[in-house]
Amino acid sequence: MNPPPTTRPRLLIEEWLPAPALGVECMRERSTGQQPPDKRLHVWWARRPLVVSRAAVLASLLPADFDRACFERLLGFYGPSHVILAHNEAVEAARGRSAGRIPNPHSGRAFSNALHEEDLAHAHAAICALWGNTVTVIDPMAGGGSIPLEAARLGLHAHANELNPVACSILEATVDYPFRFRADLADRVRAWGTVWGRRFARRMGRFYEGDGAVPPYSYIFARTVPCPDTGHPTPLVPDWHLLKPAGQTALVAMPVVLDKDSGAWTIEVKEIGTGAGQLRHPPQPTYKG
Repeated sequence: MNPPPTTRPRLLIEEWLPAPALGVECMRERSTGQQPPDKRLHVWWARRPLVVSRAAVLASLLPADFDRACFERLLGFYGPSHVILAHNEAVEAARGRSAGRIPNPHSGRAFSNALHEEDLAHAHAAICALWGNTVTVIDPMAGGGSIPLEAARLGLHAHANELNPVACSILEATVDYPFRFRADLADRVRAWGTVWGRRFARRMGRFYEGDGAVPPYSYIFARTVPCPDTGHPTPLVPDWHLLKPAGQTALVAMPVVLDKDSGAWTIEVKEIGTGAGQLRHPPQPTYKG
């Protein structure tokens, strides 16, 4: 039996998406050290890029004839798709000819760019004309929450469902609490983050040389487990390298046992090489896989 024909207009996602430019912005969003704030709270597998999540939400609600330039601005694009693609081609061309660093032709990444009130109003009017005044975005397997977060940022009502308790905590912290507690939450997080930072630095800072009045903000750490033979804490270190510069001398941490009875140990920093005092090979990892 054939299903009855639909009476609604076709949606934008059924007709068009600026997929190549979305791909560029996804790669820029996921670049090392520059991920959006929601990705820094907790590492979560399969977390969707914000820009493509926003595109999926918006394009599923807007009619196919919606203004495409307005849609791209609502995605946070700093310019039209063809401009983003041209700038990306310039980056790839420089990388292909090993030209070294070039001035970044791109502007702000999509998730960080502010949206214009008139564009949001235009989209909301089109959505209400198509679906009515009460529109709800439902994500039955929300995971890290990229889809409900982007729906909420667009001013849409969202329901998120998730079974994993860790993901539920992430959802509450990234989607629920900021909208419920607003600026007060940010103030309290900064205050407690400062307290936590002081406590951590007080315990760990003695192992690292400071540079003036500012303590180090990055620490090398290793998880430990009890040795099955001695019961002493044993570091789980997959790689003892401290520095592996291309074409230069590598530095490693070499473990040195101080007292077998107490399990005390330390490390010595060694160079890898064939000269006097250098190690031929780095120490073996204490675990892998």
